[in-house]
Amino acid sequence: MQKKKNLQLSDLVKKAGFQLESNLNQTIKAKLNNTDLTRILANTQKNPDLQKLFGILIPAQKIPGNEDTVNTSKLVVRTEEKIDSIEEKLLEIDSKLDEMRNLVAKNKKK
Repeated sequence: MQKKKNLQLSDLVKKAGFQLESNLNQTIKAKLNNTDLTRILANTQKNPDLQKLFGILIPAQKIPGNEDTVNTSKLVVRTEEKIDSIEEKLLEIDSKLDEMRNLVAKNKKK
């Protein structure tokens, strides 16, 4: 019963994470579909002054930059690792509780 709840919780958290990632990807795609922005980005690679200017403008426009994407990816990976760790600990606790229940049941029979 407890294992089922743990798996359901894990599935729920994973689904929420995938939904968040999907929403972020859609937002990024919508912003990048702007052809003017794409042209500016292409020119930015060629001109260091434009890179600096674009680095200032990105936060003002609330457009995620490379660093934002990298940081978000790192957070997602760390979150998944923490969820896996918590899931493992919960399964260990559940296993130990089962062992304790079995010991209590054996002692009651005596």
